Amino acid sequence: MSILQAPGPIPSPDTSVLLDNSTYFSAKVAVGEALINARSVFNLATLLEAIVFKEHVFFAPTAVWKPTGEDDLLFGPDRPCHTIDTDTFKPDDLRALFARALKESLADLSGEPRIALTPHAVDAIDLLGTTNTLLHWNHILDRDLDKFITIYSAKVLGTDPASTRYLATLPHTGNEGQPAETQFAHYLLRTNTALHLSGAMPYLPHSNRVQFVLDKLQEQLPGEQAPDLNLLRVTEDRLPTSAPLILTVALSGARTPEDIFRRALSLRREKTAQHFRAWSATLLDAWTADDSQRREEAQQSYAEARDALVEELAKLHGRRFHGARVWQYIKGLAPEIANQEWPKLIVRGLDAADWLATTAKKRRVAVFVELARRAEREFDDLSDQLTRVFGKHNRLSSEELQQLHFLRGRIRK
Repeated sequence: MSILQAPGPIPSPDTSVLLDNSTYFSAKVAVGEALINARSVFNLATLLEAIVFKEHVFFAPTAVWKPTGEDDLLFGPDRPCHTIDTDTFKPDDLRALFARALKESLADLSGEPRIALTPHAVDAIDLLGTTNTLLHWNHILDRDLDKFITIYSAKVLGTDPASTRYLATLPHTGNEGQPAETQFAHYLLRTNTALHLSGAMPYLPHSNRVQFVLDKLQEQLPGEQAPDLNLLRVTEDRLPTSAPLILTVALSGARTPEDIFRRALSLRREKTAQHFRAWSATLLDAWTADDSQRREEAQQSYAEARDALVEELAKLHGRRFHGARVWQYIKGLAPEIANQEWPKLIVRGLDAADWLATTAKKRRVAVFVELARRAEREFDDLSDQLTRVFGKHNRLSSEELQQLHFLRGRIRK
């Protein structure tokens, strides 16, 4: 299927990742309005990871929302984020995509345990109404593609509070007052459309879709769709803090909420991150190749990189690198200067010296080791860091931390 026609970047399983629009909406409100809860933090972490580790971050197609000037920091020709416009599909391809999504949505209605994983409280009567709604939409798709696109692009209101707040600022779509059965039909259609697009690139779902999507994939993890992202999970599993790694590092260097996205873009531009994205693109190109020898070589390359990462993380938490040891000494001897810039420059120089003789295998995963170093020496508690950046009333309760850990655990267990 031709997803995008020139001009513009072409989605690729090697260099791209697909996110829900609601993931961006949630992250944007979390940062812009300090609306902090487990789901908005999950979505913010997902967006930051995509920015750092993927060359292109695409958002699911819609005819209702397009980035504006206030989104220029992340969206644009020379920026990491891009929208997929419905008018850039070939009409027959777009109709076929929606037809498959509708068929899959109808099939989902037969699985009660799976329905329980959605954010919609639906009963048997609602399910009948949802079925009839989907069948009606299928009839419209056969007769009028433009009308169906308008229906498809309506607001999906079963989402997190931050996304809901952003949706309220968008033009009216006619979906706002519809009954639960219709809202559920919208949720299924948009989710299954994104899932079918995941054949062109890995899909990382919004917080309200994680459980539903992973159940549909029979516990297939994002790391299995994109083994490069699985290296991030390997790193996080070996950190003393259970906080998301990129969010951890972005928060540690941020003075205001607006700094968080800038910090992510800065991490993206670092040489270790660029080197990793180049290597992972080559890896993923071979990972799904028709040539069995190339696939085996890719699997071997990934296994070697993973082993090197585990080895380097063990050094970090065992004997430690020189920079980490010096940093602990500075914090203990003179904590009042620990937050100044010059001690950090010394530490980073010592850290760099540890890598002068590293092998190519280790250089592939250098970005994760460097991020782990920063997370360990600059980060204490996630709630405390959120309070420092967003203000004293913005922290995660113990229940919300458990919910965040549960959602993160679903994508890395």
